[in-house]
Amino acid sequence: MSKIIKSRGLIVEAILRAKDLQRATAEILDLLENSLKYMFREPPIRRARAHKTVVTPELRDAVRKLARRYPNMTTQDIAVKVGLRNAGRVSEILRNRR
Repeated sequence: MSKIIKSRGLIVEAILRAKDLQRATAEILDLLENSLKYMFREPPIRRARAHKTVVTPELRDAVRKLARRYPNMTTQDIAVKVGLRNAGRVSEILRNRR
């Protein structure tokens, strides 16, 4: 077999593989684009006004005391007990960020 005939066969094989790869790449891009739309939240229909609770030294001490006394109590339960609106604030207090 001549080298030219062998080269033609290799080129044809490479073209077929490239087309398969191109098809696969297009399918992957379609999947990624379709899944991307699920990665964003829809805008809220209505939004509540933000409520701000000032963390006083007394409130901080009460949170820390409850957490020490009841180590298995959730941050949400501690928040309810001391009158905070969310558990994130309790977490901040326990990490000495408030």
